[in-house]
This record gives sequence, structure tokens and C-alpha cells, in this order.
Amino acid sequence: MARILLSSTLCGGRVDWTFRTVWEAGYNGVEFQPGRKTTASEIMKEREQWPTDNRGGRMLVTLHGPWWPAVGRYSWYDQGTFFQALETWFWNRRLGPLEENPALSIARELRAPIVLHEGVVLTLTKAGQLDLLRGLKIRVENNDNPTVVGGQHGLDSAISACIALANSGLMGRLCLDIEHLSKERWDGQDDFIEKVLRPAFNKRVQIDEVHLCGYDPGGGGIKAGGHLPLNDARNKLPLEQIVRLLTKRCPDADFVVEVGSPRHYLAAMLGLPSAYKAAGRIARESIGFLRPLLS
Repeated sequence: MARILLSSTLCGGRVDWTFRTVWEAGYNGVEFQPGRKTTASEIMKEREQWPTDNRGGRMLVTLHGPWWPAVGRYSWYDQGTFFQALETWFWNRRLGPLEENPALSIARELRAPIVLHEGVVLTLTKAGQLDLLRGLKIRVENNDNPTVVGGQHGLDSAISACIALANSGLMGRLCLDIEHLSKERWDGQDDFIEKVLRPAFNKRVQIDEVHLCGYDPGGGGIKAGGHLPLNDARNKLPLEQIVRLLTKRCPDADFVVEVGSPRHYLAAMLGLPSAYKAAGRIARESIGFLRPLLS
């Protein structure tokens, strides 16, 4: 059976809330995006407290790194709207660039896979700094906009990043983000399975992970209709068909539920009790939708 992980974004990046929510909702593990001050000992402490998921399996942990390295300037600083620049300022304070974030060291200590956007990998490749990633299991996530000024983006660039890692003797697999793929290649009208998903499979790279959420191409707000709970009525993606095809083509891939709005993230980060309750509800409803499809 495929493994289902919960992204820590739903819990505002709080280590304690994330692990407890994962256990209570019945996930197999967590994909954690550390803040600047997160330590491996914090994660290990929670992992020891919750050593197994509530089905008796070992609690899995993967990492997600920041969206740009120090050698590359995040594109929204120079090319984004006022609100995108404001959001970028926030994330820079919260996460920082890759070299100033503990994600790489934590991944090494836990021997856990780490997800990086294609812009990070390609920028490090161009700068001759891929040794920064040596010894790590890299999962390259496709993005629908360039995260680094002058950088490439999209599924084709993520595939190129995986190949660049392999050419340098590093381990690179694909993290297929369905929301980003939708924003890049789908207008909500075409047959998503035949026109978007099937052509996304590439024999040159292996898909090790899938990011899944609901998505509405016509939605508004800062996430433009994305990161919706899997059972959200606003979702326009054929999620059941997507999951069935992915489990057939990528039977060993991990599924990461990546849901929750920026507003919810901020409330959780601030420790509001209502945000914790909402996170638990959203997590349970989303896995309740997904688990039967993977059985």
C-alpha cells in the first residue's frame, strides 16, 4: 500500500502540532519544512514520542527545503506583485535561503529524502555548487513559476534538474506536484488525465513522490485556487482518476497531502487553538478521501 504523508504547512511548521496531527489523523508520516531555527533534536524528540503511525508502522519523515539558494535571488523580489514581494519577505525571514536553513543537515542526520524545487537544483548546477547536495536523496519538485530570477521552471525543467543530478553522480528523483502541474498546463477545460497527466510521465526519471491537493483554476486568493482539501467542493481536478493512474504507474511513490491556505498557516504558526482544531479536521477529511483510493 502507498504511504501517505502530511505536509507540515497545515500546522504552520510547528513540530509538536505536526507530529500529533499526523498520528491522530492516521497518516504514515510527515513532510517537514524546517524554519531557520528548527533543529534535528526537536524533530527527533517528536519522532521518539510518536515512533509509529497509529497503524503500527514506523513514522516516516521527509524534508522540504527552502525555495531558493543564496546564490540565486528569489524571483518575486524583483518580478512579483506587491503582495508576492510581501509574502517573499515573510518566507525569507521564516525559512531563509537553502544555505541558511537546517533542512540539509537534518536530512543528513535522519537519512531522510529532501524535496527541492527545480530552480534550486538548476541554480546550484549553474553555480557549480551541487556538492552542497552530495550524499542526499533529492526529490525535485516541479513548480509553475520561476523561483529564481532568470531560472527555469515547470515539469520539463524539473526533469532536467533530475538529469543534472544524475550526471553529477547524485541521486535525483521527481516529486510530481499536481497543483503546480495544473497551473502550468491545465485551463480547467481539457481532459486532465489524457492531456496533462499521461504526457507528464517520462522514462528518464522516476517519480518518488506526489504532492496532492484540490485545485480550482478559476479560484482567487493568494494561492489562486490551490492547496484545497482533497474533499473540497471547489476542487475541479479528477482526483480519483489521478490517484488511480499514479498508483498504477508509480506504485512505490509517497503521496503527500499538501493542503491549507496561507491564512491558516499563519494562524497555526501563531499557535491559535482554533487553527490546531482546523488542521486536525482538514487532515482527517483529506486522508478519509485518499486512503480508500490507495487500498
